[in-house]
Amino acid sequence: MNKQMARMSRVQRAKQFAPFSALKGLEEALAEKEREYEPQAELSDDAAEELDRCLRGLQKGTAVTVKYYRDGGYELVNGIFRGINRAGELVLDTGCLELSRISAVTVYK
Repeated sequence: MNKQMARMSRVQRAKQFAPFSALKGLEEALAEKEREYEPQAELSDDAAEELDRCLRGLQKGTAVTVKYYRDGGYELVNGIFRGINRAGELVLDTGCLELSRISAVTVYK
């Protein structure tokens, strides 16, 4: 009854304990499904005027934080203001943001 088993190499032993997922991408898909989406809020006339005034007053090189609607929710985007392009986008050093999706801008001096 005292039979010895053949020794496994380290690679073979490691394979036994490697993570296994029969359904690749399932965890990511479930996390995406659980995510709560919020509709883009429509700005009041006063808020839209204030935002417009703020955007018109921006100077190149100003540090800003933009509240931006993307993928079913709002996110804060930090960057350095570079300008507004012809496509109707706020141009930051970190990328371009569509003006119609911006709900607020914080300016840092």
